[in-house]
Amino acid sequence: MSKLIDYQTKNLPMKLQIRGVLTLSFVFISTCIYSQTTYYSKEWSSSTNNNSPLNYTTSVKSSDNSFVTATSILSFTGNSDLRIKKMNADGQPVFDQILDGSGNLDDYPAKVIADGANNVYVLSAKNGSNFQNFDIGVTKLDGTGTIDFDIELSTSNGYNSAIPVDLAISDSGNLYLVASVIDTNGFSDIALYKFNSSGSMQWVSYYDYNNLNDAPSGITFLNGFVIVSGVSQTTSSAWDYVSAGYSRSTGNFYSEERTSNTGIVISSAVDVAQDADGNTYILGSSDSLGSQKIKLLKIDTSLSLQWISTISYRTKNEPTAIEVSNPGNVYISGTCINTSDTDMVLVKIDPTTGATQWESFYEGDQDSKSYGIVANYNGDLFHYGIKTQNNSLSRMLLKYNAVNGEMLSETSLEEENLSANIEVLNEDDTLYIISLQTDTSGNSSITSTKLVPYVKEYVTYADTANNLYWNENELIIRFDTSALIGTPFLTSEVEAGSIADFVKASVIQEMTNKTGIPINESRVFKVFRKLTPADSVSTSRLGNPVKLPTLWATLSVMLPEPEARNAYDLMALGDSLTHLSGIVYAEPNYFSFLESLPNDPQLLTQQASLVPYSPYLNANINVSDAWNIETGENYVKVGVFDKPVYYQHEDFSNSSASGNAVKGGWDYVHGISAFNASPSFYHGTSVAGIIGAVSNNNTGIAGIAGGDDYNGHEGVAIYSSGVSRNGYPNTYYISDEDIANAMVEGAVEANGYGYGMHIQNHSYSTGSKSQLVKNATRVVASQACIFVASRGNHGSTTKVYPACFEDFAVLNTGASNSNGEYKNKTNSNDWASAYGGDLDFIAPGVANIVRTLDIDNTSDYRDFYGTSAAAPHVSGAAALLYSMHHINKGYSNNLTGEDIEHILQENAMDKNILGYDDKTGYGLINAYASLMAVKMPQYQVRHFHGSPVSTSTTVTPYTMTYELTEPTNDLSKGTFIQCTQKKVIHNFQVTLPSNELVKDLWIRVGQSNIGFPAATTHNADYAYTLNNVAINGNTATFSVETYVYYLFARNNYDPVLEWAPFAAEDIDIAYSVLAESIYGGSEDHTPGKTHPVNVFPNPAHDALTVTFTHLNAPYRLEVWNSVGALVTARSILPGESTMQLYTHYMTTGYYFIKIYSQDAIHTKKFIKQ
Repeated sequence: MSKLIDYQTKNLPMKLQIRGVLTLSFVFISTCIYSQTTYYSKEWSSSTNNNSPLNYTTSVKSSDNSFVTATSILSFTGNSDLRIKKMNADGQPVFDQILDGSGNLDDYPAKVIADGANNVYVLSAKNGSNFQNFDIGVTKLDGTGTIDFDIELSTSNGYNSAIPVDLAISDSGNLYLVASVIDTNGFSDIALYKFNSSGSMQWVSYYDYNNLNDAPSGITFLNGFVIVSGVSQTTSSAWDYVSAGYSRSTGNFYSEERTSNTGIVISSAVDVAQDADGNTYILGSSDSLGSQKIKLLKIDTSLSLQWISTISYRTKNEPTAIEVSNPGNVYISGTCINTSDTDMVLVKIDPTTGATQWESFYEGDQDSKSYGIVANYNGDLFHYGIKTQNNSLSRMLLKYNAVNGEMLSETSLEEENLSANIEVLNEDDTLYIISLQTDTSGNSSITSTKLVPYVKEYVTYADTANNLYWNENELIIRFDTSALIGTPFLTSEVEAGSIADFVKASVIQEMTNKTGIPINESRVFKVFRKLTPADSVSTSRLGNPVKLPTLWATLSVMLPEPEARNAYDLMALGDSLTHLSGIVYAEPNYFSFLESLPNDPQLLTQQASLVPYSPYLNANINVSDAWNIETGENYVKVGVFDKPVYYQHEDFSNSSASGNAVKGGWDYVHGISAFNASPSFYHGTSVAGIIGAVSNNNTGIAGIAGGDDYNGHEGVAIYSSGVSRNGYPNTYYISDEDIANAMVEGAVEANGYGYGMHIQNHSYSTGSKSQLVKNATRVVASQACIFVASRGNHGSTTKVYPACFEDFAVLNTGASNSNGEYKNKTNSNDWASAYGGDLDFIAPGVANIVRTLDIDNTSDYRDFYGTSAAAPHVSGAAALLYSMHHINKGYSNNLTGEDIEHILQENAMDKNILGYDDKTGYGLINAYASLMAVKMPQYQVRHFHGSPVSTSTTVTPYTMTYELTEPTNDLSKGTFIQCTQKKVIHNFQVTLPSNELVKDLWIRVGQSNIGFPAATTHNADYAYTLNNVAINGNTATFSVETYVYYLFARNNYDPVLEWAPFAAEDIDIAYSVLAESIYGGSEDHTPGKTHPVNVFPNPAHDALTVTFTHLNAPYRLEVWNSVGALVTARSILPGESTMQLYTHYMTTGYYFIKIYSQDAIHTKKFIKQ
């Protein structure tokens, strides 16, 4: 008997036991770990006020997993003293010592180190005045803070001040310190001291090369010698790097290696490191002709120079730190500066030759400054520093793969008044960050923060019978807010942890009782990592505030690891947990897959999807004519939810100020900026190229909304939302949590959260109807953000998502072939476009007509096909529409997704069979005709909201039983008893200005509060009926009917007492009207231009004649009445230019003739009397 879990199945409801056995026996297929993501969660943060003008801090990790920070603090006498504070791993203080030098003057720390016995040694400058004349201090404290010795060294031998630099402890417990000592002439020399473990000085040695300046940077050990490295002046204008060796026992000089740089002024030597073989690496910089370069030297065990590596990326290159990890890996960090930006850089150096093996910049629209590097236990690197964000400074940690330089994660911690001196300590993968804050009054404080890593693994299981894939041992749970502990949700800096930190103990116990699993052992991860309760209202693309649902209450729950692989029946567990009062829904973390298939010089030869050329004259969406009206505007943000976009491709480069069509975004897989992502697959770049590759730039291809670079007109702004993970073998999948997080952050604009996108492209699909993703699509629609999705390549009516979610929320796109018809298996490649499932229209999706960008190098292009290619054609056309019909161009409002869906449907080129059909929807989209249909001054779409002229309700008895098969709002699914059904009817009348006519109208569900249908069982999709539509000139009347339900109790008699989905008084209807300006009485034409379609007589009685002499290959004529119903339709034969219609049977009123030609849809109005 198969086990459902590794806990006793007898504790589970019988339904779970049986379902688990049956499912496991026949369906599940296990694969290996595809990927993992590390979440860094702030466990605690502690600040200490110092108020010292000497802003120095240094820290060390102790062997007992505590850490010690030495800093300066302003004393009551107005001088700076030493403050030495030790904190344990939980952030609790172990000791806090304040030390004042004997002169009661200024003291500051230089270095703190620890030995294996938890003793701490502090090197400091003491007894200074006005930042001068310092002595050297050495202090030893044991693990409890007791001072073993506290030494002050006054300078002698003709020196009057010292600057302590480095402190090191040998295996035998002896201390060595090095300092710059200043003579009476103002020149600095190097002083090296040795102390025994009791604090007694053993010897001191000095280094003075040429009676000029010598300055140390650090100490290393080599056999029986101590090596001091630094810089040394040979003449007044020339410097050398120097490494000098001294006997450990006597302090006698042994030998030196000087590295001359003729004509170069050496600025500094900032860090020294040693590898396991005893080689020494000196990191510094040099100045020459106004530029600063990074220098790295390797000195071998005989103090001979092996090589010098020079690194220069910008005008000014500042080194910060060196990290040498075994075996033989050398890394350096720095900051690269030019006139326009400042970026952190991390470089890997070949230890044998000094050649650069890779470099990685922190790219982005913010300046960043490096402070150092640290390696973790498995060799990954953390590059840390400070970046400018929202006009403030943030602590930043960048995690890298040490082998190839790929950025693995990006963590930012915003701090008020952050100034400098950030430092990072590493214990395994746990990070301690110490930083300095200085307020506007000059008061300073030290903040210590602990970040704990939580690794989440992705292991795919497949229910092949139902085309479902999900992550092992994981449930996505939307909790009721009453079930949660509020504190972790108040900040985006807490991302993961134990479930007990996020969910109330009583709810955890209920979950345990329900499932038989010790839920308290679960780890949880926030799904919406940056969303907090403070982000409760977003500004939509229409400019109105929209209340956001409590999505922040959604957690990924990783169940305890079972003994047997795939032991949990996650669907059964989720269904069981959904019945608990503290849970809205629980479901697996389902996976989607990219819709591609294996596989502007090129515009007129390889982009038949946009412009006609032989032999593919019918394959295009008429973009060439559309470009005469609109080429795309940079105020339109288009998000590509896919593999990261390779923004460095040559065809994204433009002449704008930023120089690139890709403006930003985020890689949700790694948690890093889109500019730092490393695309491993072309898919996202190919999608973005179709939409927004720069047009008219004499390069590559033309994006549909890529602007007009030759004339200085920038196209749409591309935003890369990287959501696709690398699978095995050669698959690319998307988890529900990643895509929902990205969708919501992409659409929302609230309290500094979100990108405020206008259009989202989604070229992937899954067989799972996830509640998490469905709710996310509703949020996108509520923001008036257009959502385009690919229907799939499986050639059947099987529904896939997100394309087949509610029709109002998604532009559901299928693929057309090289003839502009439905893509079946006989045309081009051996695949077929999926169909049905509320398909809206089709767009080009075969390789011989679609050409776009690739990622192999900056100038690569490729064929692209599948519904993955069709969807961005729709997104591009939508971007043209949105760019034109915008308040920036004098329109009364922007467009929504439902507006654009309606416009594209009404103006599509009908295919397959007459009218709407499952395989082509409303037909092949026509960009030009769609623009013309809403182009001012003749047309525009006007928005209206609410204000019915009357409402009515009809109530049924409260004895009915009602079943919700899916959750709605914060109400979980289930069967409800003693329910009341209320039918709600809103009656509307809209009157346009007297110079406009109502041509069409439609409901916008995304901006409405709509109810459910009249049914006793429902899936929680919004539903309504539009009735009694009457259009008369500039006035239209209509009614909207919908149903709401008052749910008294569940079938187990648990009280509910809620309306679903809204109370009757909260029903609110938004709608759009296509307004037509009146020119020349009843005639429908643009002033000064002959209309290509004419009708006479007009008004008509029994018959009328229609002429269409100048149209390009007309093929269909339709007559529509004023309420949007098709009256009649005829095919137009080749060569036919006149047609007679009988109208005697038509009722009096306005009618519209539509003639479909190869390049447009032409509309003419007539009156029947």
